Amino acid sequence: MRRSGLLVVLIAMFAALFVGVGACRAEWELQETGAIESLKGIFFINENVGWVYGANSTLLKTTDGGKTWESLDIPGTGGSDIKFIDENTGLCHSGTMGEDGYGDAIQLKTTNGGKTWDDISIPGVHSYNGFCLLNVNEYWTTTDNDIFHTNNGGETWEKQETMHHVSAFPQFKKFIDVDFIDSMKGWALGGNVTDILGPTYVYKTENGGKDWYELSLVANKNQRKLYALNENDLWACNLTLNVSHDGGKSWSDCESESDIVRDIYPVDELRAYVLWTDSLSYTEDGGNTFKTLLTYKFERPDHFTHVSGVDGKYIWCLSRGGAIVKYTADTVSVENDSVPDEMPILTNAPNPFNPATTISFTLPADSHATLTVHDITGRKVATLADNFMSAGKHSAVFDGSNLASGVYFLPDRGG
Repeated sequence: MRRSGLLVVLIAMFAALFVGVGACRAEWELQETGAIESLKGIFFINENVGWVYGANSTLLKTTDGGKTWESLDIPGTGGSDIKFIDENTGLCHSGTMGEDGYGDAIQLKTTNGGKTWDDISIPGVHSYNGFCLLNVNEYWTTTDNDIFHTNNGGETWEKQETMHHVSAFPQFKKFIDVDFIDSMKGWALGGNVTDILGPTYVYKTENGGKDWYELSLVANKNQRKLYALNENDLWACNLTLNVSHDGGKSWSDCESESDIVRDIYPVDELRAYVLWTDSLSYTEDGGNTFKTLLTYKFERPDHFTHVSGVDGKYIWCLSRGGAIVKYTADTVSVENDSVPDEMPILTNAPNPFNPATTISFTLPADSHATLTVHDITGRKVATLADNFMSAGKHSAVFDGSNLASGVYFLPDRGG
């Protein structure tokens, strides 16, 4: 029923419609691999093609973004690390098992997307740690004591460095991971052999691995993964998260007190997706703050273990029990701190009104838009829009029948 005597004036302030520049729409889905073995590694080369690797020679491949998975044969007992340089060429570590229960690690390479694998193990090496693929022919791999290099796709390997040359106490350290940004500049992690919580050191080369030198101490907790984005920006993680913006000379601790870091997908020097035990978070300030994107409750002892991402948008989170959670972030705009060239213009009619008025506005670009009404004290009394809208003309009806007579505002929330 229309209330007699109701008179409402709606004042549209400049740039009253808040356009969510830099806001994101996102969705996530649970993907089942069907695997019953412990899954330990995941790698996507693009938004459609990816691989999952695990124990007991478990290797799965998808060509539709994880909706379906194909089981592939692979030699050995399985492993954790798997990486590809394109849809065809990839490398992984596996193992062999003898009748006595003992075995050796092996290094495998594929040139057909995982259909078949060749053994490119290094003679005399019995264990492998992290590795790096620069292109289809040039790789580096780490063992406990040495760093090896190949420039012919693994046909031959050259020992480039040994822990005895770069460390004052080599008997207590081992090489853990390695990453290169080009054929000359690379970094390696070295950690404590006996203490998983021991310190981690960074070693650097500027001549393709011929000479290495100890550069810095990353953290007092043993880091296992190293990501070099360019000559200045590096990320390292295991139980904690660290970032360097000076080529590895100094490191900032991004540790969260609430959980431990399982893996990381760095997008650039400031943005990264961080995988925790039960959740995926996002930082856009180099790890100073985190925004939780999704939380997934597992039945223990299951938990997240690895993450892989493509284009800063498609993220796959792997659990040790075989489940994969895919997160898709759809960024509406390209600059977080920019505003549209044209701000939306609002009009409403009738004004004054009793009891309703129609607010019309035009968006210059596709965006997330929020339209709210406030009283003279600043209190929000209605939300008329809070969703993604396409560019063009729109309208919303504001009904003031439950409000007192007076002046109400569409507050300035632009930019």
